[in-house]
Amino acid sequence: MPIGQPITDTQAYVLDTELNLVPRGVAGELYLGGVSLARGYLNRPGLSAERFVADPFGGKGGRLYRTGDLVRWNTEGQIDYLGRIDHQVKIRGLRIELGEIEAQLLAQPEVREAVVVAREGPGSTSLIGYIALHADRAVDSAVLRERLGRVLPDYMVPRLVVTLAALPLNANGKVDRKALPEPEGLGSERAYEAPEGDVEGALAGIWREVLGAARVGRKDNFFELGGDSLLSLKLIALVRKQLPGGSHLSLADVMQAGTLHELAARLHQQADSANDAVCLHAGGRGVPLFCLPGLIVNSREFQPLARAVQGDRPVYAFVSHVYTRKRWRGFAIRELAAEYADFIVKTATGGRCALLGWSLGGDLAFEVARQLRGRIEIVFFGAVDVFESEPMVPQGRLTTPERLQADDVLATWLAKSDMAMQWKELFARMTEAERTWVAEQLLAPAWVSPLDGAGDEAYEYLLWATLDSRVQSARYEEAATDLPVQVFHAERSLQAPGALRQWPERARVLSTEVVAGTGHLDIIRDAHFGATVKDRLLALDAA
Repeated sequence: MPIGQPITDTQAYVLDTELNLVPRGVAGELYLGGVSLARGYLNRPGLSAERFVADPFGGKGGRLYRTGDLVRWNTEGQIDYLGRIDHQVKIRGLRIELGEIEAQLLAQPEVREAVVVAREGPGSTSLIGYIALHADRAVDSAVLRERLGRVLPDYMVPRLVVTLAALPLNANGKVDRKALPEPEGLGSERAYEAPEGDVEGALAGIWREVLGAARVGRKDNFFELGGDSLLSLKLIALVRKQLPGGSHLSLADVMQAGTLHELAARLHQQADSANDAVCLHAGGRGVPLFCLPGLIVNSREFQPLARAVQGDRPVYAFVSHVYTRKRWRGFAIRELAAEYADFIVKTATGGRCALLGWSLGGDLAFEVARQLRGRIEIVFFGAVDVFESEPMVPQGRLTTPERLQADDVLATWLAKSDMAMQWKELFARMTEAERTWVAEQLLAPAWVSPLDGAGDEAYEYLLWATLDSRVQSARYEEAATDLPVQVFHAERSLQAPGALRQWPERARVLSTEVVAGTGHLDIIRDAHFGATVKDRLLALDAA
């Protein structure tokens, strides 16, 4: 909801938790300053100290007032009110601004009022939305959740949206969150069918543990029960550890299997898929779109894009190699691209395809395109916010005592690590300069040797995957081609550390677009970006 601009002699700042200015379109807390600012709260020194802070921009001993309001600057230079900072919650380690979700609900034409709360359940916390509709308007809660999924990450989409005649208010005219009714139907809405057999029973037990659900049926859907990208990784880790055949389970299996029964069937099959591709949308007659992910990215991140082109064409997303059965080969660009290219040729039966690479996936998409030349027509290649790979260059030369100290830190670490073999293999592939860079990190005061193992979510494994990608990217050399590429940059990436990929040095750039109000991690979910890709693909369908 726009609330305008600051009045004369009043300064308004939208800041993050570190009192840094946030870019336009990014949510932050509203701070006010100027000559009309009060001195504090009468006889309440503690509250005054909390709310009145030093002005980091004035430089003359001025102060700013923390309003506690969650806002953002819009494209017209006005402030949009999103909610209250004290309505911020943390679920499964992710900090969520309830006001952002409420703002998206209020943006729906049918919704008059909206509030979102976090409800504690057995073993988990769920987001529940409550809405009141405009007169003579109706909307299904599933439709609202689908719309929210286009603009919000999956962990911010309410598990349930409850429609009320009106939201309860307190004496001050504000929504009385304590008076909101307890939601019904937090479990699956379909008829319950008990798990059958040992595998389904054991799998249901794991689902209950991960989701905090009291009951799981064989026709229940993991994501409809509240599962998300992070919980799917936890699910995979437990299945691999506890169930026969579980070592074969991949993120693609969880994404593709709609129900507990279907996932159990995949465990029975123990199929070793070479491509790890997920079909996000199967319908449509347009040229199929194949999405290639960054390094530590779940393929569900492409779902808003798939929804944007829904009905036009099939959409596939490859699972990041970090989460596949062949993960220890690392970021083997040519080998990965060869498997992806084979899958695309077999799947795109019309002889035409569209490619889209996000982040590190841009390098993969480029190599896939090279390997597809002469085998299939590539009508579209989109490169989304791709950065140049960052080589591991040491800051200087280590002295002999420093080198010995680094060797001792490394030896102590590897003696305790369950990944010692993988670490030694990676270090053996490094150049002397890269090993010196590693030694510098080991000697840094902030260095802590990770020892949480090889799980998909483990910091030690993700550090290994990150360093491996930097090593293998440094070895990858690609000659320039005449491949036409359409480039998309996130607006905030233009000021971010690191260098954006210089595509004119590698390919023929057809267009470059900066997607306003987006950053590296959310550009792929942006509605304008999705609409742009949709329009360009539709134009190419007819060509």
